Amino acid sequence: RLGLRQSVEGHQGGFSPTRLLLTFYESCGGTVSKLLEALVAMERYDAVELINSALSIRTDDCKREAIGRDITGGRPEGHLQVTR
Repeated sequence: RLGLRQSVEGHQGGFSPTRLLLTFYESCGGTVSKLLEALVAMERYDAVELINSALSIRTDDCKREAIGRDITGGRPEGHLQVTR
């Protein structure tokens, strides 16, 4: 999940096909690639850019989390395994 619900809910107003599509995606668990295809077909490149930014941030967070696990031996940060 991209966690788009907050972004979508923050842009209230009249009818928006993009908001409807994003809400449907969040509710039904659709794939990101299919969502991007639909948005490109709708020529909503602004939404595609937003999703790509969200994916980039999430990827960076996952990399930092994985590095933290490697450093701590798979334990939460701050809980190092001591071996003798």
